[in-house]
Amino acid sequence: MQYRNIKVTPPTERFDESKFREALHEAVEKRDADRFVSGIEAQSGDAITEPSTVRREIANYCTSGGMLTLRIAGDDISIDAEQFVDIIRGRDDVDFESHPRELLTDFRNDPLHATTDLGGVKDTLDLERFCALTAHEHPTRDIRFNELTDVLDVDRRTLRDKYLSALSRLHLLSAAQEYDNQRPRKIRFYLRDPGITNAFCRNDLNDLLRRKPGLDEALAKAVAFDHTIRLSNELNHPHDPKRGVVKFWVGSKGTVDFVPKINGTPVPILWSYNRPLEELQMSRDTPDFDALQELLESDACESDRDRVDEQMYSPVTGTFTKQRQAYVEQGKYGGELSDDQKATFDAEPAFGVVLTTARSALDDGITVNTDGPKPIIQVPLWTYLRLS
Repeated sequence: MQYRNIKVTPPTERFDESKFREALHEAVEKRDADRFVSGIEAQSGDAITEPSTVRREIANYCTSGGMLTLRIAGDDISIDAEQFVDIIRGRDDVDFESHPRELLTDFRNDPLHATTDLGGVKDTLDLERFCALTAHEHPTRDIRFNELTDVLDVDRRTLRDKYLSALSRLHLLSAAQEYDNQRPRKIRFYLRDPGITNAFCRNDLNDLLRRKPGLDEALAKAVAFDHTIRLSNELNHPHDPKRGVVKFWVGSKGTVDFVPKINGTPVPILWSYNRPLEELQMSRDTPDFDALQELLESDACESDRDRVDEQMYSPVTGTFTKQRQAYVEQGKYGGELSDDQKATFDAEPAFGVVLTTARSALDDGITVNTDGPKPIIQVPLWTYLRLS
C-alpha cells in the first residue's frame, strides 16, 4: 500500500525508510533530536495528500493487516484497487467472511500447533483462548498478572515461560512489561496482526469506521506496538539484549505506552490517538503527557534491567550470552552491564516521542517541542508505520 506507483515512480521520489531509520539511530546516538527531524524533512518530496486519505489508509490497514491482505491478494485482487476497499467493507460480490474464516483455520492448524515444539505447550486451545480473549477485549491498558492467570487458569510461570514465550517467538502476540520495575505486577499484551483480531471478532471496515466505538483506536494502538517491536529489531544488533524489547512506564499520574531501546538508550513513546503535541502541551489535564515528561526527567533508566541470558521469556545459549555481554561492553553502546554481568542497564533517554493520528499532525508532520527539560518529537502514525 505504501508504494502504490512503485513501478513508475523514480527511486529518488520514493520514501526511503532506511534513511529514516538511520536518522533516528543517529539522533539517539548523538543525543540530537534535530538529526531525526532533518532526516525526515530531507524526504519532504514524499508528500502525503490530505489527512482524510491518510486516515482511510490507516483504517484499511487496521482492518486487513498483513495476513488477510495477502490472502485477498491471492485471489488476484490488487490492494491498490477500489475493489479491495469494497471487499473489506463487505460490499463486493466476493465473500469477505470466508477469508477471515480461512485465516483462523490456518492460525489454528499451523502457528498454534507449532507452539508444541517451541514452548512445550500441551494444549494449543489454551493459546487460542488467550488470543481470542485479547481480540475481543482489546486491552489497551495494563492488566494485573493475577487477573490474567485467573482468567486463563494457569500460574504466572506458565503464562510467562510458555504462553508468552511461544506466542512472541511466532510473532502472533507479544507482551510489554513494566519499565523500571524488577518485580512487575502488571503487563500489557497485543495481537501483532489486526487481521487476526478482526477475524476472531468478525469485524470489517464498517465496524472500524462507525459501528464499534473505540475499536479503531484499539487496533491502531496494537499496530503501533507491532511496528515498535519491528523498529527495535531493525535498529538494534542481533546481539543487543534489548533488541525487540518494548516496555511501558507508569508515572505518578499517567503512563507512557511504549519504551523501546535503541543501542541501549530508551526512546519513550506516548500514544496519543487524536491529540497532537501542541494540544497536549497547551492543555492542563494530560496525565499521560505529564508521565512522558516525568520519565524524561527521572533516573528510571538507572534501575531498569534486561537479562542477557534470556530472550522472549526463554533462556539463550551460553555462547549467545557471552556474545551479548561482549557487545554491551563496546564503547559505542549506550547501556552498560550490571556488576554481575547478568543484565544490562539503560542509558539516559535523549528525547521523547508523541505518536499521533491527529489531523493537524498529518498537516504539520514532524515537529519538536523544546519547552521541557528534553525535546519531545511529534511523529504522525502514518510516517511511523513506514519506518519498519
